Amino acid sequence: MKLLPKRKSTRLKEYDYSQFGFYFITICLSERKAFFSKVIDGKNILTEFGKIVEDILIDLPKYYNIEIDSYIIMPDHIHIIIVVDNDPNREKNIPTKIKTLSDVIGKLKSTLQGELGLNLKALKILIGKNHFMTESYAMKKNCIR
Repeated sequence: MKLLPKRKSTRLKEYDYSQFGFYFITICLSERKAFFSKVIDGKNILTEFGKIVEDILIDLPKYYNIEIDSYIIMPDHIHIIIVVDNDPNREKNIPTKIKTLSDVIGKLKSTLQGELGLNLKALKILIGKNHFMTESYAMKKNCIR
């Protein structure tokens, strides 16, 4: 299978990704292996591993000052809209204030790899050494940049 070419960064230069905003994130499995769900009779059915991904996404706001606005788990990738809220006046019991959005994405990816690795020893063989690729877009003033 031909691998995707190395992509240019989609991050905006000089943009502060720790500021309030809605961020659209796509995380793809390398080699685009169908792993998280299966489409059966036109319905997207989560696999055991897709359910683990969903649990991790639901728990993420407990650890960071974010909200998961919406998400969809597809067979070989995940779409997430993350809302970052670093308002110091906001009352919320969270242990970690994020420095940047990439902190959250890094934590999400490492947690997914750790959790899935515990449940599938052949994970590296199945989806390759670099498990995840990430694309992110800043959504500000109703436009995607």
